[in-house]
Amino acid sequence: RKQVTRLTPEQARAKEKEVLSRIDKSKKSGIMKSGRNLERKEQNIGAFSTLTVPMQKREILNICRKYSIDTSGITFKIQRSEKLLALPFYGSTDYNNIGRIDLFPSAFSSEEELVKTILHEKCHVLQLKKHGKAYAQQNLDLMEKQAYRFERLFYSLVTKR
Repeated sequence: RKQVTRLTPEQARAKEKEVLSRIDKSKKSGIMKSGRNLERKEQNIGAFSTLTVPMQKREILNICRKYSIDTSGITFKIQRSEKLLALPFYGSTDYNNIGRIDLFPSAFSSEEELVKTILHEKCHVLQLKKHGKAYAQQNLDLMEKQAYRFERLFYSLVTKR
């Protein structure tokens, strides 16, 4: 059993200072660079550098807050495959995991495109919750028409707020 050592406030501050100085030194020496990069990227890189909206969940949630889009019951999965850049698709709704929206790189081409994609896919989530997977798949054309109408209507509403 380890014995717990109680430190005075002065000792705790000194210990904290010591640990922080070791961390700072390890950053300079490159020790922290092995494994995963802990610093967040503020912009897209590589094949995604032409996309204007950062491909990050926090950016998605910030935009949803900005336009007052309710995301309760929705989870976002960002698909980061470079192959998806060539496709004319912006997102999809997972029929097996109702509430999950997959966002493809093209959705991040502009804030407007991202908002429209989220609204469109949110409509599909609502359809699946209301009608179920079987009905939605059997009436795919109708579901798609409704989603485009929903997207147009709500995009005009959220951008006027």
